[in-house]
Amino acid sequence: MLLLENYETYSDEMHSPTAKKQKVWEKIGKLQTTGYTVNGEQCKNKFKDLVNAYKKAKDHNNKSGNDPATCPFFFELDQLLGSKPNVTPVAVVARTVLSMCCRLKVVMIKGGFHLRT
Repeated sequence: MLLLENYETYSDEMHSPTAKKQKVWEKIGKLQTTGYTVNGEQCKNKFKDLVNAYKKAKDHNNKSGNDPATCPFFFELDQLLGSKPNVTPVAVVARTVLSMCCRLKVVMIKGGFHLRT
């Protein structure tokens, strides 16, 4: 839980294009006051594991007929990451649509579809 709070504190810096992510993780590691010595690499790996478990649970829940799945800190991660495009894609293109467009030689140009010659 503390890791998620510290990540949220530094989320703007973490997503900055000029920030060195490793240095941000080191800052987060120094804030961990669990009684253990924790470095930035360990924080990064733990966060990555939590995000992977969260994505797996979200994917499972998005399939119809499945019982609801959760993971550790699911609701906290949902608040933190729920609207991010790498977790909830803005748009998904079905494989059949892509293959049909390739067979018909259809291309998307400036938001519209055009037939290639």
